[in-house]
Formats: sequence, structure tokens, C-alpha cells
Amino acid sequence: MTDVDLRQLRTFVAVAECGSFTDAAALLEVSQPSVSRGIAALERALDVRLLDRNTRECVPTVEGARFLAEVRVALDAVDRAVASVAPSRVRRRALRFALKADSDAGLLPEVLARFAADGADRPAVELVFAETSELADLVRRGAADVALVVGPDHGDTRLFHGVEVEPVWRESRVAVLPAGHELAARGVLARADLDDEPVLAWPDLPPSYDRYYRGADRLPPERAPRPGPAARNLAEALRLVELGRGVTFLPLSVAERSRRPTVAVVPVDDLSASVAYVAWREGSRDRAIAALLEATLAAASARRAEAPAAVVRSVYRPGSTSR
Repeated sequence: MTDVDLRQLRTFVAVAECGSFTDAAALLEVSQPSVSRGIAALERALDVRLLDRNTRECVPTVEGARFLAEVRVALDAVDRAVASVAPSRVRRRALRFALKADSDAGLLPEVLARFAADGADRPAVELVFAETSELADLVRRGAADVALVVGPDHGDTRLFHGVEVEPVWRESRVAVLPAGHELAARGVLARADLDDEPVLAWPDLPPSYDRYYRGADRLPPERAPRPGPAARNLAEALRLVELGRGVTFLPLSVAERSRRPTVAVVPVDDLSASVAYVAWREGSRDRAIAALLEATLAAASARRAEAPAAVVRSVYRPGSTSR
């Protein structure tokens, strides 16, 4: 039988999730040479290379990724077994919840409160803020346990490769214009009303998200938006709109939370909806992760019951379109 111990397995998971021997050592509160020796011993015992190392990062090999998925399941089972007879001996690490800082539609406090109230043994939740295009990859690499990804309906499927997702809510999108714009006083617009306006580009995002923020995801090729300056983040986009350099299209909740006197928010009745997904690692059987997912769904469902239809148009339920 292969001579492998739990310490080696936990060390391997830490390195794979942190992407660094140094960071893994800090997480485990051991020395870096100890981590290196543990990984070397594990690879010798299995006679397989589990990690690719370079000067910038450390990532699992194909065999390492396969092993990582099974090891996580095994360690979860060990922790549950220990907790069943000696709960105080289990050291619960915080769950890492990744999201774009301005994308939760104001639901995050309710999600965290529901999760914490659901059981005294719930682990803490550590928030990991990142850009939209990075979120699913954080889950895929093990750097986050759950992510909230907001964007076009089903988005860019490449973002979701290797993770499981569940749509949580969908909401209307709006045009964000300079406050003095002649269209700012209109009660509702059509996308065609803005065909002559320069539209901000989002070059750092995947193509499907760039089209989504430019309101171009339903436009035929011959109606490509008039190009405007590039924005790398929401703060830059709002500043460019204020200065009259262009317009952009945002989920209603994001636009409302970012509202200021110098910009106007106007509904656009023929834009596609914005959809929020929760994403988690493929094959996860972690009960705490499942509880965090349920808390997110429950908070969104409660919001739907309380909020005007214009804020959250509908809420998906589990099993609706899971992939």
C-alpha cells in the first residue's frame, strides 16, 4: 500500500490552492522547506509529478488536478469522521467567497447573516474581491470555494469550464448617461435611441462581457456600437460618463448603488437581462459550501418577494438550469 499520510495530503492541497510554496507554508504555519519536503515525499510515494513549478506560480499537473479533486473529498470525509466523535478537534478553515465588489445587488449582508444563523458550527466566510473574468478561475484553482459571477445570460461558457454553476437571479439593465444628456429625462429608452452615442469599451473583459457592457449582445453586426473610450473598471466608466465621453450599460442594482448627481440612469426595454450565478468546484461534497449556496439562493428569493419587479425580475431555483 502506498505510504501517504494526511499531513502530506493537506500540504499538497494548500500548495495547489495557494499556487505557491511560500503562501502554503504561511497558511499551514510551517516553514517553506517543510512544505517542499512534504510535496517531494508525496510525489516519490506516488511516483508521479503532481505540480508544475516555475518562477511565478505552482499549478497542478493533469494527474495532480485529478488527485486534488479526490484528496479534497477524502479530507472532507476525514474531517466529518473526526467531528462526529470529537468536534473540538476539527479546525475549520474559513470559506472563501469570491465576487466583484459592486456586483451583489446589495444581497451580501443577508447572505452572510443567513449562513451564520444556520448553525453554530458554521465556518467564517472570507471575502475575496476580484474582477468578473477571474472569479470562476479562482474556484477552479481552489483559491475560492464559492463565487458570485454576474454578467450576460449564461455568459462566456469558457469562464465556467471546470466548475458547477447555478443561476440565482436576473435583473434589468439600464443605460448610464451624463445627467445633462437630452435622453436623460426619458422614462424608458430603446437600444436604437443610443445608436449615435459613443459607447465605452471594456477591453480587459472577455468578448461576451465587453458586448454585454456595450449593450451590443443583441445587435446585428451592421449595428455595431459607435466606439468610445476604454474603461478598466466601474469607477473609470462612471467618470467617463460624467465627462460626456460616452455611455455604458449596467445591471440596475449596480447603477443604483453607484448613482450620483452627475449621471442619469434610464431603463432600456430591449436589452438582455443581467444574470447572477453562484459557482463552486466540480464534484464538491462539502456541507458548508452547500449551506453557503443555499443561503445565497434564499437571500435572493426573499429579495424577490420584497423588491419591486424592476429591481430583480425573477429568481431561479435550484435545478432550473444547472450545468
